[in-house]
Amino acid sequence: AYQPSSGPAVEFKLSFKQRDEEDTAWIDGQSVLGSGWNCNWLSYIDGSSIQPGFSSYVGVALPGGGSSIYMTDPSDNTAPPDYFTHYSFKVILDVNNNITSLQLIAPDGSKLAYGYQNPSAGGNAGLFFLTGVIDSQGRQLTLAYTSDNSSYVHLSTVTDLDGNVVTLHYDNGSFPDM
Repeated sequence: AYQPSSGPAVEFKLSFKQRDEEDTAWIDGQSVLGSGWNCNWLSYIDGSSIQPGFSSYVGVALPGGGSSIYMTDPSDNTAPPDYFTHYSFKVILDVNNNITSLQLIAPDGSKLAYGYQNPSAGGNAGLFFLTGVIDSQGRQLTLAYTSDNSSYVHLSTVTDLDGNVVTLHYDNGSFPDM
């Protein structure tokens, strides 16, 4: 972990919970870190049911484990704060009403932005992966992904506001746990 000159700290927090109610580290039947393991950069939103202008249930796999469910308001494509996490939810649309990203917004104005979708999604169609950790002043930590033309999505880099890059390496391409 380190603190860049400004913006969010860069920290990789690995955690294990033997009796987790829901193993959010599993995506499309594949373990990303191993059963029971999770990290603060592993987070995604199932946006497959979102239809702008209609109420939609949205499931979120939270950073570090756990999950939340939001129901969007059809008038503005947002959802009020979750009772436990205090994050509110927002759908970001382009001028043609296409979803460009999804956001979880904390009470202090900091945000988690979700914008990466696997281009060869297969069973992961509709999953938006965490692409930005944004502090209340708008300074961002950027997460980038790669895909190997399968349902696997690999977090490849994390870039801080100073331009420093943390690169993640996967040893086994056929079973790419981190």
